[in-house]
Amino acid sequence: MAQGMLAPEALEEIFRFFRLRAGLVTSERDGVRLLYRAEGELVDDLCLLVQTRLRKRLKAQLQHLAVS
Repeated sequence: MAQGMLAPEALEEIFRFFRLRAGLVTSERDGVRLLYRAEGELVDDLCLLVQTRLRKRLKAQLQHLAVS
């Protein structure tokens, strides 16, 4: 399995955790595929947090490159 990839069993366990504990994930069957969807205000907040952190990190890397 490629680095960074999760086994289907691990994905199912993560899905169960978020669905049961936080109500953040829903699933929908599309033929043989199972599509997962993250929903809710908390998901939006998490996305904003990640975007902000990435923006700061990339800005710091660019500044470091400009100094070098």
